[in-house]
Formats: sequence, structure tokens, C-alpha cells
Amino acid sequence: ITDSYEERFGLKIPEWRVVAVLAEFDAHTHSEIVAKTAMDKVTVSRAVASPGERDLVRRTASAEDARAQIVELTKAGRRLFEDIAPLA
Repeated sequence: ITDSYEERFGLKIPEWRVVAVLAEFDAHTHSEIVAKTAMDKVTVSRAVASPGERDLVRRTASAEDARAQIVELTKAGRRLFEDIAPLA
């Protein structure tokens, strides 16, 4: 499965984990993603950046905390999740 994520969909495992969490729980801050995935902050930041460049996730400033960003799937990210989820 790991090979198919990367070869077929262009996602590394941490990126897939972020996409899966966002698909299941909607928008989250980086800290919330860290808590749900048990990955460290640096790994989460990198895992959010790559799908962000591909327009799979969108980051917006948090209204509650100026230091935080809210991360959510775009329509393209949701479609990608729906393509990968049956394989997982």
C-alpha cells in the first residue's frame, strides 16, 4: 500500500495520514493534527506543505489564535482521499 500511495498518488505516508485525518475530522490546526496522528510538529508541517502545493489542502488563519492556521481539504483533496481510501 505504501508504494501505491507514493507511486500512484504522489503522497508519502505522513501526507496520506494528514489527508485521512482531515477527511475524517474536517478542518484542524497543526497542533490538532499532531495529536490525532502522533507525528511530530515538523513532520506535520512538511506533510501539510506538499499537499498544499498541489492544492489538496487549504490553510487559513485561525480567528481564535493569530499564530495558528486552520488546515482543511480542498475539493481536489477530498476526491483524492475518496480514490485512495478503498485501497487502504
